[in-house]
Parts: sequence; C-alpha cells; structure tokens
Amino acid sequence: MISPQGQMARNPRNTVTDLLFMLGRSFDDAKLQEKLAGWRFGVSASAEGGVQVEVTVKGEAKQVPAARLLSLVVADVRGAADAFIGSPVKEVVLAVPPAFSEAQREALLEAARMGGMRVKHMISSPLAAALLYSHTTCLPSVTAMASEGLTADSAKSCAPAAPAYLLVVDVGGSSTSVTLLQRGAPPSDGSVADNFCTLASETA
Repeated sequence: MISPQGQMARNPRNTVTDLLFMLGRSFDDAKLQEKLAGWRFGVSASAEGGVQVEVTVKGEAKQVPAARLLSLVVADVRGAADAFIGSPVKEVVLAVPPAFSEAQREALLEAARMGGMRVKHMISSPLAAALLYSHTTCLPSVTAMASEGLTADSAKSCAPAAPAYLLVVDVGGSSTSVTLLQRGAPPSDGSVADNFCTLASETA
C-alpha cells in the first residue's frame, strides 16, 4: 500500500486534502480562496455555488462534491471499525470541530450518512478528547480495583482524582484550536460518567 505522502508525490492531482475545511463553504469563501494556491488538485464551483473537487477516475475527469469524497473516507473508517469490533457499526456519536458553522455541521452530517453511518449525536471534538482522556486515565483504575474485591463505591473513592479542568489543544492541518473545559458535578445516579462544560474556545 502506498503511503499518503507517496501517493501525493506520484499522483498530486488526484490526492485530495483539506476535505473537512471545504465542507459547507461556498466557492467564493475568502478563506477557501486563500488556500487554493497551495492545493495541487483542482477545485471549482458547483452549480449551487459550493465546492467540488476535480478528480480523474479510470481515465475520466469528474467533479465531485467535497461531502461526497469525505463520505468515501467515512465508509472506509466504518469498514475498519466493523472489522475491529467484529460486528457492523450501526450508530455513532460524531465529533465536530468547535469552529464549525451550522452549514459545515450539516455537510459533515450528510457525509456521515452517505458513508453509511447513523448519527445519534454530535459533540465538539474537544469534549470527545476530554471524555477519552477521562475514561482512559480514571475508569481503568476503578475497574481494576473493583476486580480485586472492592465494592464499586469503594473503588471509586480509591481511584485517582480526575482533574477539575482540562485544556484540549487540537493542531490540525488548516487551523489550531484551544479549548478549556471544566468538569461538572457527578451524575445523581452515582455512575462514573463525566459531565464537562466548555469555558472558552479559540481557533486560529
């Protein structure tokens, strides 16, 4: 299998990047126009004024909407998840960049649907990162202690204290975002689920 870097060197006109950046934007978008010079693949305006990418498939030139191309990536990721879990992934929670506009969120949702995913919820990507961090640093210790004979309540009380604040830094291909989250009060049912709220978020 050829690496993305190798594919870009061998076939630059057919190697597409920044699909998330294109989603939900008009072709006349000022930020998109700034990036055009750096792209080695072709981009043009669709009949609706959106963004479509010029690719060659089996020797035939095609103009494909960015959301459609992203749906192929989604389908590939879903296939990998199916193989890893051993059963079909039917429903997902979708993590969305915090700076996404409503139009970009809708375009990403459509791409996920076209890729065969049923989206149950959409949450911000910093929140998704905070939940993953919390569950991989705190919950395993609770599970391990419970397996040693401690009750669930005792295991929770012995687990390392989770931080009250989390700073999530997302360095992407086209932007960098910094988000400060605060852990809220634990759920009233006594579970170990997390409750975060966003205090501030900036994207550059």
